[in-house]
Amino acid sequence: ILAADYVNRQEPALPDGAHILGRARWLALVEGHRAAFPDCHVEILFQIAEGHAVATRWRFYGTNTGPYLGHAPTGRHVSWTGIEIDVFRDDFIIESWVDWDRHHQLTQLGHI
Repeated sequence: ILAADYVNRQEPALPDGAHILGRARWLALVEGHRAAFPDCHVEILFQIAEGHAVATRWRFYGTNTGPYLGHAPTGRHVSWTGIEIDVFRDDFIIESWVDWDRHHQLTQLGHI
């Protein structure tokens, strides 16, 4: 579903300061979240499509049973929200703009 030239724009930045991710880095980030929160699921709260763009408000749920951001697993069940705007070309996503509540996430995990 992601185009070969896919670009993901993150806000807030990742811990290493990266705001712009290519396809491989984005997929690695998703794999890291799945490893840290293996029971995770994402609930779609609201979605609007217009032209070649889809805006989605979502909520992530999961239990932290794997290492995450250099921290040992907490065993805590957490949730946080975000908004993603995906831009399509043909049947592929070519660009995503993602903004999510890292402060709420890290507070729930006990890292703040």
